Amino acid sequence: MGKLKKLAGETIIYGLGAILPKLVGFLLVGSFLTYQLKNEGQYGVYSILYAYVTLVFVVFTLRMETAFFKFANDKTYTTKNVYNTAITLVLCTSVICILFLSVFYKQVATFTVGIENARYIFYFLVIMFLDAVAAVPFAKLRHEGKALKFSIIKIVNSLITVAFNLFFFLGLPKIKGWSEFYDASYFLDYTFIANLIGSTLVVLLLYREVSSFRFSMNKKLIQAMFRFSWPLIIVGIAGATNQFADRILIEKYQDSFELSGLFSGAIKIAVVMNLFITAFNYAAEPFFFKNVNEKSRESLYGSIALAFTICGMAIFLGVLYYIDVLQYIIDSKYREALYVIPFALMANFILGLYYNVSIWYKLSGKTIYGAVIASCGTLIFLISSSFLIPSQGIIGASYSSILCFAFMVILAFLLGQKHYPIHYPVKKIVLYIFAAVILYYGTSFLNWDGIAKIGLGTVVIGMYLGVAYYLEFRNIRRIA
Repeated sequence: MGKLKKLAGETIIYGLGAILPKLVGFLLVGSFLTYQLKNEGQYGVYSILYAYVTLVFVVFTLRMETAFFKFANDKTYTTKNVYNTAITLVLCTSVICILFLSVFYKQVATFTVGIENARYIFYFLVIMFLDAVAAVPFAKLRHEGKALKFSIIKIVNSLITVAFNLFFFLGLPKIKGWSEFYDASYFLDYTFIANLIGSTLVVLLLYREVSSFRFSMNKKLIQAMFRFSWPLIIVGIAGATNQFADRILIEKYQDSFELSGLFSGAIKIAVVMNLFITAFNYAAEPFFFKNVNEKSRESLYGSIALAFTICGMAIFLGVLYYIDVLQYIIDSKYREALYVIPFALMANFILGLYYNVSIWYKLSGKTIYGAVIASCGTLIFLISSSFLIPSQGIIGASYSSILCFAFMVILAFLLGQKHYPIHYPVKKIVLYIFAAVILYYGTSFLNWDGIAKIGLGTVVIGMYLGVAYYLEFRNIRRIA
């Protein structure tokens, strides 16, 4: 099978495991919560908690799932040894983090979501531990090409989590004899308990992979893996900051959980772009590592970036043209912030493009450059946010994200050309991005709504993809 066709196929399969669960979870949990929570403030607390969890989880895993890909393809070590060592490091770090955060949970709660919400910290400590335990086994499935099993477990996890959310909120209050156990003041607790149940089930479904683990302290391998991964930890923390700290900073600079919740609820509509990027990354990372020694890698990786751009901008257009329908995913009180959607979509797309052009530092083992790029991006994000959020409001967060990710793309590209040259069709990539933006804003002056706007969008997207296919895809098929 051609390499690009294989990547596309695995992207679709991983998409089922990444997109379907998140889509179901988004529709039945994220969307459901915007309708069920009393106000935007509660949703703000919910969103900020998950933002902090994303930051801390990087430390729990030490980015060992990526280190596993690197060393599992290194003939110096056996895959089993690498697997055991990776999980050993994750377990040791997770236990230390849990002990530390448990001792100082009051201080952590006061800094993040308020001392009145301190109990939520303990839910997430257990959830993060379970997810950390599953991280390397999931990486092992991807390394072995077991995309179907990976996807099935992800889907089951999502369905169970959603099922328990619906049970707690819609079923429990109505079941005779059980309704006394329901307390509406613990609304968020039920959501986190459902998440906890789902994470527990994942570990059980990964029993074969988890049970094959044996504690291992290979000093030489540990040192090698940590030398590779420690810059990725910085990358992960910086990346999580760049992606999720916007809702935290909105609360800090605007002193309002409500505005943070308003922003978090509105940008849920941009989730389609995130799902596409997630599915691509699940398939692309092991694909890039396995083809690192291929002679055609330069043209192959460049073609992948171009195909990613065309598909990503088609999604950009699709969400904006169909937003009159998509807006009903969230409750009406969040729709006043829909004006941020174009900028949130563009920020997410640029981030996905960064994942493409920055793969070189992982392939070459020069992960320190990843840390430098991500740290510089975080610095730009934090500085720009300190000006733009107070002056522009919630849209300032999206402006900051675009500035941050655009800078990271440019810096990653320039450094990559020096240390690990890959030919990217830069002019074409930029042209397709501008073409999509011009098409949307060039037709927006018509002020069409409803069916007319959807029909117009369908025609525009069809033309965009048709022209792209005519100009590019026939050339890409030569190396597919």
